[in-house]
Amino acid sequence: MVISLNSRKRLLGSLEILDDDTRNKIGRIRNGVETSPSILRNKYGVDKMPVRGKLKTKYRFGFKVGAQNFAKLMRFIKGKSKCRALVME
Repeated sequence: MVISLNSRKRLLGSLEILDDDTRNKIGRIRNGVETSPSILRNKYGVDKMPVRGKLKTKYRFGFKVGAQNFAKLMRFIKGKSKCRALVME
């Protein structure tokens, strides 16, 4: 396995800049972003939409994403959901 000197310098430079707390916060945010497609597939059934045609499918998918965002907004307004990624523990 060959690792170039430039990639090694970039890795060591990024490790010096970011401390452990900052790296943990970035990891939490990334995890939250990656769960969004999973929620759309499992909860909102994006894989099995009962429509035909590209335009109808786009509209249907847009409504499902809108429903997900609306649910998040309502939880935030009611105070039941906070951004856990940036909360210091």
